[in-house]
Amino acid sequence: NDEFGITWTTRDAPLVEVGKITAELPWIDTLEPSQTLYSYVMNNYWFTNYKADQEGQVRFRYSLRPHAGVYDQIEVMRLGLEQHQGLIVIPVSAEGPPALSPAFRLSSRGVILSSLRPSEDGEAWIARLFAASGRPERVELIWPEGRERAVYESDPDQTRGRRLEGPLELPAYGIATLRVEREGR
Repeated sequence: NDEFGITWTTRDAPLVEVGKITAELPWIDTLEPSQTLYSYVMNNYWFTNYKADQEGQVRFRYSLRPHAGVYDQIEVMRLGLEQHQGLIVIPVSAEGPPALSPAFRLSSRGVILSSLRPSEDGEAWIARLFAASGRPERVELIWPEGRERAVYESDPDQTRGRRLEGPLELPAYGIATLRVEREGR
């Protein structure tokens, strides 16, 4: 509600029902609000041709995060990513080089960097942006001074598309894949 709430995430058991168990019912087309959640930790309900049990220990991770005030969809999306993509720890020491600084930041709070990885050819970074706010978003990559890079649209094969100049327009819940290269390539 507008005063408080809780966000629940499940990392290992993605099959969930809200309110009541409906597996035996016809397909539902409306979902009533409810605080009751059922998590299917294993799916051995349907009749298939596999062994319906599993030996040994199994781990299922959940997280609960309370919030005060109005529901913030962007923070919930970030929480989901944090739970799915764990923190990478890098050891540093006072005598060593400074800790890594971000390569860039995004101009819009409503856009999340959901993935950043080296390209297969080693010449660029592949960045995936997601408009998490539920509204159309306008976003730019903001570079630290002296670290500007050429940014191009990219397809799933990491092929360089048209060069992007200025802000990128994303539709609500839109995804963009970008190829970030060194200047002059």
